[in-house]
Amino acid sequence: MGSMWKQVCLVTGLMTMGLAMPAMAAEPLSIVGSSTVYPFVSAAVAAFRAVEGDIAVEVESTGTGGGMRFFCAGAGAGFPGIANASRPMTPKEKQVCARNGVKTIVPLQLGFDGITLVAPRDIGIAGLRSVDLYRAIAAHIPTETGFVLNGAQYWDEINPALPHDPILVLGPPKTSGTRDFIESNFMADHCRKLIKIFQTPASAEDAGRLCKVFRNDSSYMDAGEDDAFLIEKVVQSKGIIGLVGFGHAQAHADSVRFLAVDDHFPSPLTIRHKLYPLARPLFVYFKGEHMQRNPALKKLAAFIASEAVMRQDGPLSKIGLVVPSDSVRQENRQAIEAMAELKCASVNCEALH
Repeated sequence: MGSMWKQVCLVTGLMTMGLAMPAMAAEPLSIVGSSTVYPFVSAAVAAFRAVEGDIAVEVESTGTGGGMRFFCAGAGAGFPGIANASRPMTPKEKQVCARNGVKTIVPLQLGFDGITLVAPRDIGIAGLRSVDLYRAIAAHIPTETGFVLNGAQYWDEINPALPHDPILVLGPPKTSGTRDFIESNFMADHCRKLIKIFQTPASAEDAGRLCKVFRNDSSYMDAGEDDAFLIEKVVQSKGIIGLVGFGHAQAHADSVRFLAVDDHFPSPLTIRHKLYPLARPLFVYFKGEHMQRNPALKKLAAFIASEAVMRQDGPLSKIGLVVPSDSVRQENRQAIEAMAELKCASVNCEALH
């Protein structure tokens, strides 16, 4: 994904567009967070360093949850100034930030992603219904008598139209924003639908808790934060289905098979218009306290938000990012310039429609 030739092309293209800025000295910049956002921000940082000179920037793939913990731990030297996220920042995380002196947070909606189901090319499954995926990964399933522990071991146990092959799903760990999104959106939504269908007897508290639990047996495996490792395991397997960001999946499209979800394959069009059921927004959060005292950080933020980087046919879209609309891109630039929070940040910014 972040291969050398792609970064060289990105750098060359941006320099040609006249974005070169005078070299400057700056304290090291630290970026943590989402593995999904990592390749996009890494590519932009490589281009930024090429036009700015030898500025120390460290980008770490820690997962969204881990990145937010580091980001919100404090302000000043020793704390990261940027956090990548594959889900919106939570109210609790904002409270922790404020308690630790991080009171000004500038969000940038980087774009959209679609959590992609990748499989070996010879797998006997062309696609899944959303409810099939839910019933494959959820630990507890709503029924007419209550929640029951998920004991399904083969795909045809949850849908007779699927083959009698073992359920083997490889996906994100607990620290991942991808997992947070699946739990709080995809799993919770489908669980509520089944509760309504079966009139499942359960309190709202129990339902809220049980609906968002991944199974922890051999049918679901934690791949860690290394998406390249996930892809490798899928390619080498006999029937593992992996859950990975669209950009990572696109980079390996020649070696894996994409599965449809509810008859829709992930693509920039289906993700942008929410035809693909696992579409979600991506964010980059900047620490205002650091931007005020470090001009390099504000310049990096402006560079990432620039049209040269973020336009519809731009360099990040070419490596798998589904960029936001013109109006959101303009709002991003204005927010970075003013160091003010996006007015739509509390509602996931641009609606997926």
